[in-house]
Formats: sequence, C-alpha cells, structure tokens
Amino acid sequence: MKIYKSLLTLAVAMGSLTMAAQPQAEESVEYDFHPTWFVQAQAGGQETLGEGSFGKLLRFNTQITVGRQFSPLWAVRLGIGSWQSVGTEEFWPTETNSAAEAFKTRYPDNGREYWHYKYVAPAVDVLFNVTNAIGGYNPERLCDFNIFAGIGMNIAWGNDGANEYNSMIKAINSELPGLQHIWDGTHTRLLGRLGAALDFRLNDNWKLGVEFNANFLNDHYNSKKAENADWYFNLLAGVKYTFGQSYTKRVVRHEPQVIERVVEKIVEVPVQVDEVSAQVVMPETMRRDVFFSINSWKITIQEMQKVRDIAEFMKANPETKVSITGYADRNTGTLAINVRLAKQRAEAVAKALVKNYGISEDRMIVDSMKNEDYQPFQAPDPYQLNRVAICIVE
Repeated sequence: MKIYKSLLTLAVAMGSLTMAAQPQAEESVEYDFHPTWFVQAQAGGQETLGEGSFGKLLRFNTQITVGRQFSPLWAVRLGIGSWQSVGTEEFWPTETNSAAEAFKTRYPDNGREYWHYKYVAPAVDVLFNVTNAIGGYNPERLCDFNIFAGIGMNIAWGNDGANEYNSMIKAINSELPGLQHIWDGTHTRLLGRLGAALDFRLNDNWKLGVEFNANFLNDHYNSKKAENADWYFNLLAGVKYTFGQSYTKRVVRHEPQVIERVVEKIVEVPVQVDEVSAQVVMPETMRRDVFFSINSWKITIQEMQKVRDIAEFMKANPETKVSITGYADRNTGTLAINVRLAKQRAEAVAKALVKNYGISEDRMIVDSMKNEDYQPFQAPDPYQLNRVAICIVE
C-alpha cells in the first residue's frame, strides 16, 4: 500500500505541471513614414519629334522641381523645365525666279532647315512609387522607381528661324503653303506629360537620379501642320535633397505565442490505485493576430508561427472553423489602398493555411474591412498593430 501511495503522490505532482513550448523571441525592423519636402535639380538633353536626323534635333535641357512626399506611395511636385526645342522642314523650289535661287543658296541641304526656339515649361506632376507598392515601404532601400503624370504650360518665344524660312518660301511664290502653323512673339500652350524616374540613395537626405519624360502639346508648337500632337522628350540626371527626417526606424520584438497543454490531476480510486492516466484538455477557442509590415501582405517567418498554431489547433479539433479578418492602418495610404491591403492580408493567411498545412477552404471565413471606421487596436502602437489579420478559431 505504501508503494501505491508513493506512485499516486508522484502522479499528482507531475499532473500539476503546465507544459509549454518556449521558443525564442525574434526581432525585426519596421519604418514609420513622415511626410517631407524635397527639391531636385536636373540637366540633360531634349529630342524634339520630327523628320530630321537625331543629332540635329537634340538640345540641352534643365529642370528644377520642388515637391512633397505625402505617403510611401504618393508625391506631388512643381517643376520648371527650360531651354530650347527644335523644328525642321524640307522644301526644294521648282520655280526659276531670283527668290528661288536665293532660297537654294541659303538652304543648300536639299532645302532642309533646322530652327530652334526657346521656352520655359512650369508643370505639376503626381508621382507613384512602384518599388514601395510592390516591395513594401523601406526608406533604406538602394533605389526607388517612380512613374508620374503631369500637366502644365509651355511658354515659347524666339521663333525667328522658322519665320525667316517661311518668308523665303512665300517670296518664291505666295501661293505655296509654307509653314502653315507659323507663329511669332510669345505663345503659351497647354502641356501634358508622362514619365518615369529612378533614384539611387546616397543617405537619408541625398539621392542621385535619372528621369525620362515625354511631353505633348498641340500641333502648332513646331510651326508645321501635321494633324497630330507635337512631342518632345527629355532625358535628365541630377540630385534630389529631402528636408528633415523622412522616417523613424524601430526594432520590433515579436514575442512568440505559446500553446499551453494542461495535464489534469488524476482521480484517486477509493479501493486501490492500479494505474495513473492523464488527459489533455484543449481550449474551446483560439485567437491569433498575424501582423504585417507597412504596405505589405507578406507573412514574415515570425508571424508564420501563428499560422502554424492555428493549423495545429484546427487539426486537433476537426469540427472547428477559422474566421480571418484583415485590417490596414488608416493613417497611411488612401482608403482604396488600405481596403485592398486588408483583403490581401486576410487572403494571405488563408492561402498559407491551405498550401502549407492542408486546411480545407470550407473551414475558413475570410473577410476584411470595407472602410476605416473601425480599427481593432487603439494603443499602445495603433499604427503598427492595425496592420493585422485577426484569426479566431471556434
């Protein structure tokens, strides 16, 4: 009997222990975006669309811009481009008068002339950061790729070469069409443009960059009638300076979630204790919050541990289902971007459960926020915590 009592005491002592896995906590780096102003100075070349040879339509070009980066994805800038554009035309007279001979002497290259005219072009551009949209916000990344669209005005003057050329054609024969859109003085025209820019980071404030932009105006810009828009293209290189600190860098400590298994105390048999047994009691529900980096729906290695916890719980409890609801931080990005991010985060968790752990889609309810009225976390760090997919198994 003493032996049985000793065994019973030992079993009770072991049954009172809570068995839990103790994985190591891990750390990751996250960035909080701060809106900033920037200035940019660029120089390069401009090619005007025309029928002439490439080199003779090429001119020097400059651009200075001031802008505001409102979010990791969106920026607006006001810029002024300036220098010269080039026009060209080829005409060879068939007349035999003195004016025709003077024209041939003045323009011996088959009657082709290249004329230039000066301009300044203030424009407003909206920029979209493709790199952050695809890879998530990381201000310490080596390079960023932006696309942009803009609208502005082209203020041109100094079209003397075109006017001289047109006058000599008209002197040969006043009935000749000449340059049908000839202009003189100063003219202001609406300008639209599209472009792309690649910036290389030197440090937190300085970047080197290259930019290509295509500008289009009405058909009267180069003095010739073509029944389509006139174009000029700029390839620029320069420096960009950002004022102040554009981000805050934080090291986030990810505490692992622990699944506890409680071993119950055995019940003593009144007559004689013959054996010791233990029963594992699992909780009826489980919640895991899977957190994401800013502007990302990729599940990190640390957060994938939580997805595995969910899968193991659901396999141990085959009658359960999981509700997955995605959210985004309303203080970053637009409503449309945040609604899409929230949906992508919920779907990322669902896909991981199916692909990595074989959980059936029939056991999932996938949802996401439709507006920004509700944010699940208010403190201590709502910006970070609301980038989450909340998973409840029951």
